[in-house]
Amino acid sequence: MPLIPVDAPLEAVRQALLARQPLLGRADTAAPHREAEPPAVWREDIAGKNSCGRLRADPVALPVLRHVVGAATAMVAETWPVDAHGDPGFLTVLGAWDVDDLKPGFYTCSPDTADTGGCRLLAGAELLPGLRERYVQAPALLLLTGDFERIPPGADAAYGSLVSRVGALGHAIWRTAPAEGLAASLFGRTSREVTGLVSRLQPGQRHLFTVALGHPA
Repeated sequence: MPLIPVDAPLEAVRQALLARQPLLGRADTAAPHREAEPPAVWREDIAGKNSCGRLRADPVALPVLRHVVGAATAMVAETWPVDAHGDPGFLTVLGAWDVDDLKPGFYTCSPDTADTGGCRLLAGAELLPGLRERYVQAPALLLLTGDFERIPPGADAAYGSLVSRVGALGHAIWRTAPAEGLAASLFGRTSREVTGLVSRLQPGQRHLFTVALGHPA
């Protein structure tokens, strides 16, 4: 399996803001390419803001995290409609270090469910301390992945489009977090360990982007 360059996700996001490419589905369901100018507010945010480098250790509430992810997902869906650009098969895994009512570990959570019963605890909790050292000491890490099995052979633009859209989701989370009193740090560096975790959950999934969330210091 080829390795993803450290700066590939962030560079692909930059390119996507200049000209969006459809994420091609399987060979028999490829969506037609439609060029469109991304919203000006996206360009202004990415050009004029930076990630928050320091986050407090205070716990965060699970319903707040779900609301942020849900709002960000809706924002990206408006910019990259699935019927025109294909379904990227995103999976968001919560690395919960200090999230109310959750013990430390990795979870998949239904964004429309406010109670902890909607969360599925995954294996690999021992990896979480190392990821916090690699990225930032945050109470919550959102690990964003995409499904590489949806990329048909020979579709040169599809990889960049997948990375672009998952990066756009990360930036949308960063944009929506302040409304809930949170701040975010963005990381394009991928993790083999997280890819191993999610590929066991769904074959074809690969870790592409990380968003750390917490209260601003």
